Amino acid sequence: MQFPNPFCPVCTRFVAARKPDCPAKCDRPLEMETRSGKEPIWRYHVKYAVHAVVRLDNLLVFSYGKIGYGGGLVALNMEDGKSAWSFSTPGSVGNALTTDGQAVYFGTLGYNGTGGQLYCLNREGKQVWVQTLEAGAATPPLVDEARVTIGLSNGQVLSYDANTGKLIFKSPVEIPDGKVWLIRPDEQMILALSETSGTIYALRPTGLGQFWPQPIQTNAKINSAPSLFDGKLYFGSEGGRLIQVDIRSKAVSWVRDGLTKVMGAPVTSEKAAKGHSPKPLWVGAWDHRLHAINPQNGHDLWKSNYLLHGINTSPAIEGGLAVVCVNEYGVYVFDTGLDAEDNEPLSDYHIHGAKLFTPPVLHKGLIYVGAGADQGEILALRWHMGKYLVAAKHYEAVGNMHEAGLYYAMAALEENDEEHKQALLKKAEACWKSNPAWAARMWEGLGEELKAAEVYCLAGNRLRGSDNKLAAEYYFAASRLFWCRKLYDREEKAFEEASILGEWPRINLKLRNNPDMVQGKPANLYLRAENIGKAQAAGIFFSLAGSIKEMATCEVKTPLEKDGWFDFSVPIIQTKISSLLEVEVEYGGSEQRSIPFTARLSVTLTATPEPTIIYMGDSVFGTINITSSTKRPVEIVMGDSVGTEVNFNPTGEEKPSKAPIPTSPPPAFPRSELSEELRMDEEFWESHGQSVVDEEQKPG
Repeated sequence: MQFPNPFCPVCTRFVAARKPDCPAKCDRPLEMETRSGKEPIWRYHVKYAVHAVVRLDNLLVFSYGKIGYGGGLVALNMEDGKSAWSFSTPGSVGNALTTDGQAVYFGTLGYNGTGGQLYCLNREGKQVWVQTLEAGAATPPLVDEARVTIGLSNGQVLSYDANTGKLIFKSPVEIPDGKVWLIRPDEQMILALSETSGTIYALRPTGLGQFWPQPIQTNAKINSAPSLFDGKLYFGSEGGRLIQVDIRSKAVSWVRDGLTKVMGAPVTSEKAAKGHSPKPLWVGAWDHRLHAINPQNGHDLWKSNYLLHGINTSPAIEGGLAVVCVNEYGVYVFDTGLDAEDNEPLSDYHIHGAKLFTPPVLHKGLIYVGAGADQGEILALRWHMGKYLVAAKHYEAVGNMHEAGLYYAMAALEENDEEHKQALLKKAEACWKSNPAWAARMWEGLGEELKAAEVYCLAGNRLRGSDNKLAAEYYFAASRLFWCRKLYDREEKAFEEASILGEWPRINLKLRNNPDMVQGKPANLYLRAENIGKAQAAGIFFSLAGSIKEMATCEVKTPLEKDGWFDFSVPIIQTKISSLLEVEVEYGGSEQRSIPFTARLSVTLTATPEPTIIYMGDSVFGTINITSSTKRPVEIVMGDSVGTEVNFNPTGEEKPSKAPIPTSPPPAFPRSELSEELRMDEEFWESHGQSVVDEEQKPG
């Protein structure tokens, strides 16, 4: 990960502080650093001190070595610091390291009069070829498509075929013993700078002779690798001087004194700082300062405050930042805005007991640096070193509002004061004004569903007409959050916008018939599903939940065309007298979606309570008193009953009420079947609630 991003790199969900995993359970964890950001992201140890580094895609290839002991290369993955490959050499590898993006070329130093070697390794770290040299290689080779040219410590300049390692030519120019720095102004010229004499030779790449009849004499011993910008050559020389040479006029343009010593090649910014027309040269020196120098005259445009130690290497410039390694201390980071009143570093990191001879690499907010004396160490650091608010203000100043918002959000997550925290979150939202979806995801991750939903709607509205599909997704996200807050009208409106912009299906549910129900007994609920959207709805699945005996589900395998509808019934058994039934339908469209569309309908169900049934046997000349504590209806089923009185008393009533008419009355008897004695005593039957029936009367 490039920096402590509070958003998941897989699904862009916002992750609250100190939560290592994505809330959406994506395939890989966020691996987010929220403790302080000061500790290195990764460390890697090598056998000897680190001297040089080149980048090969997502790999950093470091050289290391110790004279008389050997050395080698190690290729590390930039993201996690794991070794992709390594290569050992009998000779020490200094800073004689370069790449053409396809292979790595490097030379080794000679020792006790022995020569060095020149190697070519492929991208996987396998040796392609090696050549023995008459002397050590102390400076980086120069590589083009066809050849590799290298300067040796005895003054020789040699060129080899890049593919086969075959020697192509030796320079006919006699250069004094010592390091030879090589740089190419164009395809027709190679400049060779002699460390000992300060003489600059112009050679033809084919080795047929000199390009200039006479070399340029600077009369100064060269201390640093050269840099070339706009036809001007820059290098540090003895006596603490920085020299500019115009290669067109073949003359020294200016000399800047007072830098004590310059060992790293000057570098230039990607653009001029605000209020300054030329792109400044950034130079680290032994005067314990980082300088921004005007290339027109060598004067300071800006310089840092006094640092703890001298600087041995070139600084790294990217994204408005300048990173410099200070020997025997560590790393300092400065703003390249050249504010004369601000000479302090934005951040710094101390590497205990280390000497730093390797230029840092600054890439997408991460610093990669090699250090070491007897043993070497390689580290990956965040440039802000945990100062999230500093990072936010820096990115806001340089106009990188996306990064500024991320760091304001990170600063808020680390803030304990609630008022200040809210202010930082609002700053983050303001930075994402042009892309409010980031702010929406932030508020959603913090549990502010209503704010998130409103900002999602804003994001959708901004994209209306330019990217309707993405706008639809934002409105859909808003509808889900409105539903979470039970704002169903706003949910419906947001989803309507989503379905129109995305040309999605949209199912609307209607109640067709709410049946008369009896508690505990089955009945059919009739519903209608209408597709009022812009596309076919498929994969339709209904589910009903509430106070029903079993959850009811229904799957419709036939797609529902736009403007189409169908009615359906679902059998349910209501378990309560009154309750809310939730009907939900999930469906999809022609495009595959991880989150299906959903429509819901709430139905209020009422049911007549299920009666309590009392079964009574035969009874003659009796009185039956029934007391009930239930509020449910009571149904009494009686057998043969003669002269029996039934009294029903619900709990709480003082006087018993007359029992309801039995649901199963005893059969009437034909008069012809009565005995003479009973036929004559009609008053007796009438006094006991039973009239004498005629023969032709059918049993009631």
